[in-house]
Amino acid sequence: MKTFLPIPFEGEHTQQDLDLFGPYRELFPIRIEGQVHWVPAGISILRALQYVVLRERTFDLPWANYCWNNTVGCCEMVYQNLLSPTPRARSGRACSVQVAPGLDIVRLPKGARSKQVSRDDGTAAVDGTAAVDGAATVDGAAAVDGAAAVDGTAAVDGAATVDGAAAVDGAAAVDGAMLSDGTLPDDTTSPDD
Repeated sequence: MKTFLPIPFEGEHTQQDLDLFGPYRELFPIRIEGQVHWVPAGISILRALQYVVLRERTFDLPWANYCWNNTVGCCEMVYQNLLSPTPRARSGRACSVQVAPGLDIVRLPKGARSKQVSRDDGTAAVDGTAAVDGAATVDGAAAVDGAAAVDGTAAVDGAATVDGAAAVDGAAAVDGAMLSDGTLPDDTTSPDD
């Protein structure tokens, strides 16, 4: 974050905005797991996360699991203030810690997860599942050798699967059957037949 100063909010408030965040007039930059997001001033971190989710859909949070009023401790997170002379990570409850300039949320509250995670090699994981060899995942299964998995079954040697059976040496199995030489059994027809 280059600046920690708020910017004025000049848009119209929806009824949902007023109900959840009040009639805010300024937005502060905060960092959440390395990404900068602008949120209303004067609200709790839990409400700030809700604000980000409603606009960007970048996180999944189990809203019903949080008490929202600092009684249970179920929204424990790790944060730091980047404006401190010696920033240090500390634990706090997202429902009670207020948004402030320099806020850096290092770890989301329990049960929360990022929908997109950046990787060092420039590729991104989707729904929190890391890609393998630069290919995104499908239905939560990591791709192998650059081929996307289908229906949760990883592809083998660059070929996708058919009906949930992994392909071998580029030939897809049909209805889960394939002989070791890559041919189909006599009682199984190819999709082209």
